[in-house]
Amino acid sequence: MESYNDSLSYLYAAEAKQAERGRDYAQAEQLMRNAIKIHPGERAYIIGLAAILAKEAKSGEALKLLEEGRKGCGDETCRLEYSTELARQEQIERMIKRLKQVR
Repeated sequence: MESYNDSLSYLYAAEAKQAERGRDYAQAEQLMRNAIKIHPGERAYIIGLAAILAKEAKSGEALKLLEEGRKGCGDETCRLEYSTELARQEQIERMIKRLKQVR
């Protein structure tokens, strides 16, 4: 059963990436959420979902997801991955705010 779940979650994540490349962010979000339901702690899926959420202008939800994920880390590599994505998301957020001010 575990092999089936691994394959299914991988399939959802791959389809989410394909939908994301096609700019169907709502579909990508749903597929990535399905992958996370199967493997709730999977760091790659959580970070992937956060990136999709940011593209959907749901940056607050993306940042919260990343912060919660980082809290659950048990090693430095995990914390670094979440921190890197958090920094990237925060930089994007600052750029968007500056662009809105210029307009």
